[in-house]
Amino acid sequence: GREKNGPGSNLPELLKGLLSETDLPWIRMMYAYPAFINDDLMDLMANEPRICSYLDMPIQHASNNMLKKMRRGHTQESLRKLLLSLRDNVPGIALRTTLLLGFPSETNEDVDILHDLIEEIKFDRLGCFPYSDEEGTHAAEAFPVEDLIEEDVIQDRISRIMNTQAAISLDRNESLIGEEIEVLIDSEAEGSDYHFYARTQWDAPEVDNRVCILEGDATPGEFRKVKILSASE
Repeated sequence: GREKNGPGSNLPELLKGLLSETDLPWIRMMYAYPAFINDDLMDLMANEPRICSYLDMPIQHASNNMLKKMRRGHTQESLRKLLLSLRDNVPGIALRTTLLLGFPSETNEDVDILHDLIEEIKFDRLGCFPYSDEEGTHAAEAFPVEDLIEEDVIQDRISRIMNTQAAISLDRNESLIGEEIEVLIDSEAEGSDYHFYARTQWDAPEVDNRVCILEGDATPGEFRKVKILSASE
């Protein structure tokens, strides 16, 4: 309803409506554009326990050169300021992002800039996708063939980013060992050594981490407290 410019035509007001009109225990925000994250939203996230301390914000890249060519509408500097503000204002927030590697004319220097931001911000969840030409898109029409990046170079760049992210993820997960946390039971773990699969408020279904429960009774859909005994990346 953002285009209507009327009462309630923004994300914080929508969230307040969901909080007041439903008893949903977890409300998760996916695919949030940086331009629409403001102080009101951060304040709501910090003070409403039913809103998951989680934000999925696909930044795509961090090099100003690439952000401009991708027509993302923001800069590395504004991204950094926003991400650090989210860390400061929403205690315990998990930040998820997705990146696009190999966009036409991307250089090693562009990837270095992106890599540096990842090491600085330490995203809790991160995924990479390779660029591919899609007929009818701006990128496919605006860049000549010589600007296209070879597939093996793209994969090398993705591997570099994901190796760094694996180490960040391992540190994050191992920091929870010994902690008791609330999880949502997703399913019985049929055919495995575990009893159930579950997830925390910092994990969206299918794309993020999974909590494997060794023992205990529960029903899918219920919330339970678990103690973390071990962790992987």
